[in-house]
Amino acid sequence: AITAGEKHDSKTMRRSFVLMALMALVALTAVAVMESSAFNKHELVGKKLVTTPMPAVRTHSDRRAFVYREELPENARVVRPGTMVTMDYRPERMNVHVDEDSTVVKVSFG
Repeated sequence: AITAGEKHDSKTMRRSFVLMALMALVALTAVAVMESSAFNKHELVGKKLVTTPMPAVRTHSDRRAFVYREELPENARVVRPGTMVTMDYRPERMNVHVDEDSTVVKVSFG
């Protein structure tokens, strides 16, 4: 016979399993969002971030050397040296780290 305590433990384990499955699904969704971003994060590193409006026509060399702020995802955050940022984790948020010359040195998500 199953005791009341064993029934409770079984329900708790099922709930824990469902919660872990949901957390895994959220993590996989975040990874999919990051990977489906318009930019490959390695594609941005080394480019100069430009905040002026993007020209109507861009040359191939311009595309290789520059990234315009308006090309980044809406939720992208530009992090300059010495900038304080919040520590809240948002897996869909792109963090674009630039140096003193506005050259992209690192791209992360969170």
